[in-house]
Amino acid sequence: MINKPKNKKLTFLLIVISVLIIIIGITPERRDVYSAASDNVSGWAWSETIGWISFNCTDRGVCGTSNYGVKINADGTFSGYAWSENIGWIDFAPSGPYPAAPNYSAKFDFETGEINGWARALAYGDGWDGWILLGKETGGWANQIRLNTGNKEFYGWAWGSDVVGWVSFNCADRGVCGTSNYKVITGINFSPSVSCNDTETWNYCSDSRNPTISWNYSDPENNPQESYWVQIDNNSDFSSPEINTGEVFSSSNSYHPLGSTLDWGATYYWRVRAKDTFDNWSDWSTPNCSFTTLDHAYPNVNFSWTPENPSVDEPVQFIDESTCYDDNINGGPCTKPNDSYDWNFENAVPSSSILENPVATFSDPGKWQVDLTVTDSDGYSCPIFKSVDVNFPLPDYWREVIPKE
Repeated sequence: MINKPKNKKLTFLLIVISVLIIIIGITPERRDVYSAASDNVSGWAWSETIGWISFNCTDRGVCGTSNYGVKINADGTFSGYAWSENIGWIDFAPSGPYPAAPNYSAKFDFETGEINGWARALAYGDGWDGWILLGKETGGWANQIRLNTGNKEFYGWAWGSDVVGWVSFNCADRGVCGTSNYKVITGINFSPSVSCNDTETWNYCSDSRNPTISWNYSDPENNPQESYWVQIDNNSDFSSPEINTGEVFSSSNSYHPLGSTLDWGATYYWRVRAKDTFDNWSDWSTPNCSFTTLDHAYPNVNFSWTPENPSVDEPVQFIDESTCYDDNINGGPCTKPNDSYDWNFENAVPSSSILENPVATFSDPGKWQVDLTVTDSDGYSCPIFKSVDVNFPLPDYWREVIPKE
């Protein structure tokens, strides 16, 4: 149980001081207080010592005369001012030096959801330094301020010495939501996150050199992916990427680098970032994923035959036109001793063959499938399927007839 100090005399004194401050317009540190329309924090916090703290003028309906508010910036830092009727303005981006660790003003950690650092009441004095601690990265308390990225509510307690005491940012902290449903909330749209899948998929027979890479996309508000950016480099520091897509407007969670000039037998690193439909970019995926290209391409399989439109029982000569790369990076005929052929003929004699250039005959008219799989000496194999249009047989006897006039 967190002990929250109660001091009625101190509270009364603070009220008197605050009234005087408001009347004569003097504070120990006078600043112009202004809040832009983009402020994204609102609601009320509660201190049993100083009472309510308003985080946005919209909460009190006074924006026309005092346009204040608090904002979480894109880098997690806070800016702007909250208001207490008892202690006046509370600056969420005060300058240092700070009284203790952490040595910075209020900041939100997008990864952990914690809020650390300092705010400061501008009406400090009489032995009070005005500092309010929201949380520490290490050595803090269990119930320090945090932000739930799901419902976008703040939870936990801040500490402002004996003057402010403990400050609750959500009625759930005190179990009083049924009678006093207060809370501090944010309208910030959080950035998505991505992680790479280090299991690439390859279509070796259509593009031996380039894999299809994919990633996982997650957004706290379930906003869809609008675009992505992929980098592929042979250096893990991405100092000079071989592939740098720039922003690609697509909801796809995969990328295939068609027509790239990646080297054979080389290791490449890749990373990705994604943007949601509110123009929020994720960080680059970490750790980097990697893949290694093959030593050479898979066979490019092809064949032809003659005659092109054979008849039933007419011998058909099949001619291999494949290219293998097991002995030449630029490719050549598949003629190494360990290169092999596997032919299959539908409704033909023979029905299969392992010759480079076999002959087959088809016993019935129609379209019949012929399959060829070529395997090179490294065991890389690819198939191809074609149809041969077989005609009815020519008549055994015929004679020329002169047409009648």
